[in-house]
Amino acid sequence: MKALVIGCGRVGSTIALNLHEEGWDVVVVDENEDALSRLGESWPGTFVVGHGMDTAVLREAGIPLREGLHQGNHPAWDGAVSRPDLGLYEQWALAFSGDTVATAIMRAEKSGRHYDLKKRIIVKGAPVVEIYQRQPPPTQ
Repeated sequence: MKALVIGCGRVGSTIALNLHEEGWDVVVVDENEDALSRLGESWPGTFVVGHGMDTAVLREAGIPLREGLHQGNHPAWDGAVSRPDLGLYEQWALAFSGDTVATAIMRAEKSGRHYDLKKRIIVKGAPVVEIYQRQPPPTQ
């Protein structure tokens, strides 16, 4: 599985290292090249220097922007959070516990779209990060 971590500070580096330990292919984006040191000398993942919301940087990192749900891809974002029963169809969702994405995932349950919580990452003093994977509908 692939993951993008934007920012390699205390929280971002912890998330990146945690996901890498579990076998994820991790891409980290940070404006400061020195932030790579937080990942250790033997970091096997990808590290891209740049701003995490710059589409050129995300393309360089190999992120398929059209396939992901993020606040910058209106109207898909608006549809997913306002009507998750109709607009939330992404395979993976990353949320901070209780944020707009987490709320949309819970609302989608009412219409039969089920997302399993695959990973919860806790970093002291930071919001809890939750990674969800959409499950196929039950077969009859």
